[in-house]
Parts: sequence; C-alpha cells; structure tokens
Amino acid sequence: MTYSSRHLSALFDITTETVRAWSEEFGTYLSTNANPGRGRHRSFTEGDLEVFALIAEYKNRGLTFQDIHIALQNGQRGDPPDMSPDEVQSLIVSEQEKRLAFEIQVLQTELQKRQAQIETLMAEVETIKPIREENIQLKADLRYAQQREEELEERLTAAEERIHALLADQKDLQREIGRAQGILEVLKLKGDFPSSD
Repeated sequence: MTYSSRHLSALFDITTETVRAWSEEFGTYLSTNANPGRGRHRSFTEGDLEVFALIAEYKNRGLTFQDIHIALQNGQRGDPPDMSPDEVQSLIVSEQEKRLAFEIQVLQTELQKRQAQIETLMAEVETIKPIREENIQLKADLRYAQQREEELEERLTAAEERIHALLADQKDLQREIGRAQGILEVLKLKGDFPSSD
C-alpha cells in the first residue's frame, strides 16, 4: 500500500507543503518515490510513514531537525497512526469537507459584505437622485436666465442706439432752430418780418 501527500497530510495533521518540506529535508531516510523529481507525484511506503511519525513526534516535542537526523541515523522510527487505507481516505474526505465548509463560510461572509456595499450604494443613489433632478432644474433655470440676459442686452443695445440717434436728431433740430432764429432776427432787423410785439 502506498500513500499520497494528502494521505500523510491527513494522518499527521500537517499541510501538504510540510509533507514536501520534510520529504526534501529527510529524503535520505525515505523511499525514492517520496522525492520522485520535478513534475511527478510523491508516493510513500509504510516505512516512510514510520519516518514521518518520528519527525512529527520530535517536532511536537520541540526538537530540532538536527535531533531528528541523529535519531533517524541511529535507526529510530516512529509509530504511524493505526489506520486502514479506508479510514485514511475517510479522514481526507472529512478534512476536505471541513475546508470546503470554511471556504463556503468565507465566501458567504464576502457575499454579505458585497450585498451591504450594494445596499449602501443604492441608498446613496436614491439620495443623489433628487439632487441630480434639482441640478437639472437649476441648469434649465440658468439657461433661461442667460437667454433673458441676452434678450435684455439686445434690448439695452437697441435702446442705447435709439438714444444716440435721438440725441443726434436733437442736435440737428437745435441747429435748425438756431439757424431759423438767426434768420428771424435778421428779418426783424431788416424789417421784413413783423415783430411779435
């Protein structure tokens, strides 16, 4: 019977990364398939499980890799958990279920956060809508006021031009009156025009 990295991960309650690290560190004491080379899957024998059992036991006791190397060199081995392949497989499935349940919980929490963000944004949109409508009305009022201002400017310009024209006419009339008064005075002096006395 051979075991995969996931089997060892479940048996010794370690990560598959730890399985890989220990396989490389203590490869001298493991079967060749425990370190098969790049791109190939690791597989472990019953003897490899005894090596891993010793490593796990020593690590739990706080001993160093050097201590573990010395023990393995002296032929010491650990006692792997007494589990059948089916029990190991059930343990893996159970671990997967736990991991999936945790991932689902994380995703549900994230989903709730997103929903809360959406609700907040929707409330903000509802708050902004009247302001936007008011802004549209203000822009329309501003355009109307600008049009009225342009119309008044045109009327003012026309009125100013009319005033200038009337002032020019007034000057012309004043000149005409002055000329007529001058002629009248001359006629009076000559006696050709009856006096108003």
